[in-house]
Amino acid sequence: MHSGSADSAGAEEILLAAKDLFAERGFEAVSISAIAERAGSSKANIFHHYGNKQGLYFAVMRAATERLTDEFSRLLDSDDDPSEKIEQAVRASLSLLFEDECRSRLIFREVLESGPGRSEALAEDVFSNEFATLTALFSDIQHDTAGAPRLDASFLAYLLLSANVMLLHCRQVIRHLPGVDFVDERERYVTMLRDLLLRGVGDSAGGDDE
Repeated sequence: MHSGSADSAGAEEILLAAKDLFAERGFEAVSISAIAERAGSSKANIFHHYGNKQGLYFAVMRAATERLTDEFSRLLDSDDDPSEKIEQAVRASLSLLFEDECRSRLIFREVLESGPGRSEALAEDVFSNEFATLTALFSDIQHDTAGAPRLDASFLAYLLLSANVMLLHCRQVIRHLPGVDFVDERERYVTMLRDLLLRGVGDSAGGDDE
């Protein structure tokens, strides 16, 4: 029992060390030896837990998306009304991005810089479950509303995630754009994004157009 706990703790230390180093230097510039040294572990232990450097790299990014997937799954099973479900989804995504900016920057950089092969692996191994669960949440909400869906559920999932990522990474510029006054008003931003997404769900959930 004690050995298993120590093994788990070692894996977590490796993950944290890798997250910091990947964020500082990028994937290519970080060696397994450097990660082992930062984590106070060994290269053999890293290979044991994560297989190879890319496996560890994806595990670093997947740690954040798994938490969000769990939250989206909880909302999918809840009895909250559509407005509350969407607001909680927006808030959970935004909170996780800002809570760990180091990991968020790492993921954003990887999305921008990865080539075709790694992009496909990234989509399948890191983001697939999170995106599928959020899409299922929007689809379920649309199914429960009387109005015809206005937008595809996967597009609504994309809008939620991309709007929050844009706010995190570009907020220093966005706040200076003409007419923008929501960047530093988190609750107002969450409410506005929720209302926009509600309109994409369907007529009865989104309200009137006027």
